[in-house]
This record gives sequence, C-alpha cells and structure tokens, in this order.
Amino acid sequence: DRLPAGCAVRTRSPCYSRTRAEYAARSPALAETADRLGIGADATLPLVVRRNGTPPDESPPPEAVLGVISFVFRESRDFTPEDDAFLRDVAA
Repeated sequence: DRLPAGCAVRTRSPCYSRTRAEYAARSPALAETADRLGIGADATLPLVVRRNGTPPDESPPPEAVLGVISFVFRESRDFTPEDDAFLRDVAA
C-alpha cells in the first residue's frame, strides 16, 4: 500500500515523507491533499497493542496494530534519530 497509513500498518514501522514531493508521489489524491492543506512533510506511525503473555510463535500474534497516528508539517523536514525516537514514544 502506497498510502502512509497502509505503509505504517503493513510494516508496523513509521512511514516518513520528508518533502511534499515524497508525500504527493504516493498517490494522485495525496498530491491534491498536500497542495490543499499545505503539507510539506508527514510522519505516520502505527499504534501497536502488545498482548502480554502470548508467546511470539503462537496465534494470535503478540501484537496487533490498532490504528495509526499522523503528524503533518508545513515545511520539508529531515526526521532525525531524535525525532524518530520521540514520535515512536508518542505512538507507543
């Protein structure tokens, strides 16, 4: 899935778009949204729920994605390791 939310859910990892061009390249609809809302960068992270006591090799999996949280920025942004750590903490 090319959309940020789908990417974050599928990979269970943050999906970063550092520029408007990166964000818009995901989908024609996102290009329109980026222009309309003035999006310069985006960070979309999965909201993961961990199930305590479930061994990793058993079903259901020990964690599940509950949803996503997105942060948009007006300007292009290089997401530093500190930014990544902070955003992951917020989504945890």
